[in-house]
Amino acid sequence: MNCGAARRFRSKVHACCLKSIASSDSKIRANNSTDQFWVGIGTNPVTVKTVTSLGLFGATTYTLTANTSIKGIASNNAETILYFSNNTGGGALKRWNLSTDAAMADFLAGVGTRRIVDILVLTDDTVVFLTFDGARDTNVFHYDAAASLLHTYAIGTGAISTVPRLA
Repeated sequence: MNCGAARRFRSKVHACCLKSIASSDSKIRANNSTDQFWVGIGTNPVTVKTVTSLGLFGATTYTLTANTSIKGIASNNAETILYFSNNTGGGALKRWNLSTDAAMADFLAGVGTRRIVDILVLTDDTVVFLTFDGARDTNVFHYDAAASLLHTYAIGTGAISTVPRLA
């Protein structure tokens, strides 16, 4: 069900809160270290908010200047860096300094003509991201926090009707 809202579920799978989000082009990712959600809203420019485990919006709204779309989003475990991608083929894996509310140097240049469609930050602060192209070819890349490649997983193509996600 796509109702343009973020829902928070407990382990017993019942809705414990509902927060309206201003755009249907929104992305969400949980930070398991802090039990907080990061929500990227595809406005122009993109805005990012947090949602607590109680379902309350955080006090700060981050405005990602010079970014007009968002596809993947994840924060590092300390919640000082936001990793994100735009909805463009060949786009970079970008970073935003959450402490100073300012753009950082790109974490990684784009991967050919592929879209970076999903991002995870693991407990060791390594970054995993999934790429997808027009031919439905899917790959997963695993990088350390210094942007050195650790692993590449070629998932391949298939009769996929939706854009794949990591988790």
